[in-house]
Amino acid sequence: MTQIPTICTGENVNHCHHTLKQFFCIAFTPEDMQVKGKRDRPLYYTGYIRSSEVSRMQVDLKSALSTMPRRVMQHLGVPTHRLSVTQTTIYGFNANGTCLMRKIKLKCQIGDLKFKVACYIIDVDTLYNLLLGRPWIHRYSIVPFTLHQVMKYANEEGKVRMLITKRHPFKGSIITSLIPSSIRILLRLMKIHTWKNRFW
Repeated sequence: MTQIPTICTGENVNHCHHTLKQFFCIAFTPEDMQVKGKRDRPLYYTGYIRSSEVSRMQVDLKSALSTMPRRVMQHLGVPTHRLSVTQTTIYGFNANGTCLMRKIKLKCQIGDLKFKVACYIIDVDTLYNLLLGRPWIHRYSIVPFTLHQVMKYANEEGKVRMLITKRHPFKGSIITSLIPSSIRILLRLMKIHTWKNRFW
């Protein structure tokens, strides 16, 4: 644990200044709240993977890995020879149990946050186009908050920045063609169910 001297004098001054620069405070206030009512939505963002704009980048603290569906990789034109072999086994994506996939490191951007992420390619239908899990969150000291539908981080200058989620990630979404047919049918059924409930 880093200790900060009580009195910064003499030889301690430089150490004090260096140590204090490493600390920043991230807090959430009522003014940060982006939604009213139901607040259990995932954190979806629109950003860039390389030079392509991509919707439904999901930030998820529950995920131990960052993953990308194979359909997105193919749409982005990422050649398979860029994928590296991995012995990682992923559980829980389907009834059969496991998926053994390859991984790739990609350059991405959300708002003014530029980053690299090592993600595992999975051959599974998903609502997201890129899932950013705990390793990415911890590496860039991201603080996501689903209640407020925002996430915050400190940039290189130590200034706290806030990124607001996409309010309607499936409305006029970018790369709509990437949504698998099974997911599109599910979304249509959800819309019909919501519409019917208005009259009950």
